[in-house]
Amino acid sequence: MNKVILYVLILLISPCCFGDGTAINLSQDEFDSRKIYTLQGEWTFTWGSQGAIAVKNFLPWTKYKINGKELPAFGMGNYQTTIVLPKNAPRKLAIQIARIKTAYALYIDGQLAAHRGALKNNQQLDGSENKSGVIEFDVPQNATSFHISIDVSNNSYYRGGGDQPLLLASIEKINSKRNLGIVENSFIAGGLFIMGLYHILMWSTKISNSASLFFSVFSTAYSFRLLLTGEKILYIYLPFLSEEIMLRLEIASAFIAIPMMHIFISRVFPNEFNKRFEFFSWCAFIVFIAIAVILPLFYVAYAIKALEAYVLFLKDLFEFLLQQGRH
Repeated sequence: MNKVILYVLILLISPCCFGDGTAINLSQDEFDSRKIYTLQGEWTFTWGSQGAIAVKNFLPWTKYKINGKELPAFGMGNYQTTIVLPKNAPRKLAIQIARIKTAYALYIDGQLAAHRGALKNNQQLDGSENKSGVIEFDVPQNATSFHISIDVSNNSYYRGGGDQPLLLASIEKINSKRNLGIVENSFIAGGLFIMGLYHILMWSTKISNSASLFFSVFSTAYSFRLLLTGEKILYIYLPFLSEEIMLRLEIASAFIAIPMMHIFISRVFPNEFNKRFEFFSWCAFIVFIAIAVILPLFYVAYAIKALEAYVLFLKDLFEFLLQQGRH
């Protein structure tokens, strides 16, 4: 009888401790300090009072359906899972968050571990915002798992929630990965910026034609974009920037860079690409910049789809004009 009672108690207590039993099981592996574990697998997603659903991976909630209905972009949801650790995992670990749209609070075993942005429910959170995306934490002695709960709020982007899988590794490995990303992006961004300065000097001294000016704008815009993506280096120098401002700047840099590259190509190859091609690129540039400056972020982000269509159109136009040039 006592065994039956104990069994029932275990069944009742387990959901309280580990959510609904959803887990990402890494216990088959021996912990490797040189390895980064991608936290892909079973998650539980909760949307307000509509209940919880089991989902595959940490994805935007606009890709989920509850009761057969698609979820809106704006709102607040919760992601939960339990991570069963690899064998011989150290007690000090780190998680890296790449992209979440747009504000979040992450809890490990019920304790607030990191947060960024303002949640929609106006919840007051202790401590400073985590801008690096690296979350260091301790695993209790003899524990073989830990529980993650992430509250995510979005009221500005066209899709909300997780955007890339979380990463788990030793503190040294996660920090090494981040530092390497910072060095690589800084090197490439610096090289592009120097190229931009060189070409604008060539144009200003009339050593080169106007094509150099447009290549300079492209190089500078793309170098700036590298500071806004990946490891988000700009946060290191301007930590007060909000996620929404970073997203707007990231999108605006693409709106500038791509049309400028097309105009640059049309100036370098004037015989292959006529004036209508350049006029179309100028119109696209003006429209995209107006969208980035004037409209709310929700519409700015949606304009990315228009930019993708614009790039595909120009790609087809490039191929058509090149074929015409060969005949």
